[in-house]
Amino acid sequence: MKSVNNCLRKIAAAGALFASVSVLADSVAINNVKFYGEGVEPQTSVSVLIQDGVLSEISDTVLSADRVIDGQGKVLTPGFIAVNNQLGLTEVSAVKKTSDFHEDKADFSFDPSLAFNFQSSLIPFARKGGISQAVVTGSSKGAFKGRAFTVDLSSDADSRLKTDVALYFTLGGKSKGSRAKDLQDLRSKLEKAKKPTEKEGKSKPVKDDIKVLKRLLAGEFPLLARADRPADILQLLKLKKDFGFSMVLAGAAGALDVADRLKEAKVAVIVEPMRNLPEGFDSLHQRLDTAAKLHRAGLEVILAERDTHNIQQLRFHVGNAVAHGLPHDVAVRAVTQAPARAFDLGQGYLAAGSKDMVLWSGDPFELSTHVVRLWINGEERSTRSRQDLLRERYQQKGDRAAAYTKPSL
Repeated sequence: MKSVNNCLRKIAAAGALFASVSVLADSVAINNVKFYGEGVEPQTSVSVLIQDGVLSEISDTVLSADRVIDGQGKVLTPGFIAVNNQLGLTEVSAVKKTSDFHEDKADFSFDPSLAFNFQSSLIPFARKGGISQAVVTGSSKGAFKGRAFTVDLSSDADSRLKTDVALYFTLGGKSKGSRAKDLQDLRSKLEKAKKPTEKEGKSKPVKDDIKVLKRLLAGEFPLLARADRPADILQLLKLKKDFGFSMVLAGAAGALDVADRLKEAKVAVIVEPMRNLPEGFDSLHQRLDTAAKLHRAGLEVILAERDTHNIQQLRFHVGNAVAHGLPHDVAVRAVTQAPARAFDLGQGYLAAGSKDMVLWSGDPFELSTHVVRLWINGEERSTRSRQDLLRERYQQKGDRAAAYTKPSL
């Protein structure tokens, strides 16, 4: 056990070491780069000046700085935003004591952000995928999953940005009980939250989950609702209309069948691009071109990867959505501007004052592309991770046993 504890301490120390990059230059100029600003299409042959980690100048002429980078063939994007995952709440899936995202009896008052671990070894690994922020959700046995929160991937102690960005609710088939009861319970809670709060001393105290729902009805954040079956999606839309809250739909395997209703209700849809096989009777409609078809139907599409241990692969899965018809520029917005708007995380595009930026060696969605430089909240960050340490350890040559060294060819 002592050796295990020592190993864990070393991993934590390594995570802190890899969080930041020591930069001698105060300013960086990147000339002739492909640039993703506010517009629908990216700008080409743009020069930018980054001073102390902040985008300070955008120009169509060559710029000078302490360090100058030739941007030919490179791409500058905002940091990607990963949504609906458990980053910082889980470490080793098989070791339950390292997972804090699940609470059996959770309701909407459940705040999993209290257990967020900014030193998780999964965070620097996720930075390899150009991800600078994450919208993190909890889980429970029931339909009410608690409050979603957002973090940056700086590995800093203050990287928890917002504790409430959505309430998470799931609707679908159950091995025990009926989804109808979950809908009834949600409607009942919303009815209670809709009632004015009476003066203190004249009524029973308001329950914590009802207090949170009052904030939902006040428009402070959306309901993040996960549902696949078209009939379930329509039930959620009816609740949205009856109570006037905003909503983001996740899962959405059958969203194409009710796309007109979703568009009318102005609901953004989170799509996992690699979901193409039915996981059950609710998700019979899954297909690889769902994101493209929803975009053509006029919906705001957000792309996501729910596997917390492989969030860095989000960009590759987005590439598959592009391969199945989603326009490339729309795909970039689906992991930047679209989630930023849905969860009120800022502008989600590059402009003067931007502090989250990724310089890519090429197209972010190509397998051969890598992150050249990454800035999070105005500070350059490393993409070195525990996996890099392990590779380097086992490739070193020395007097150790052959199992610890790279075999000779």
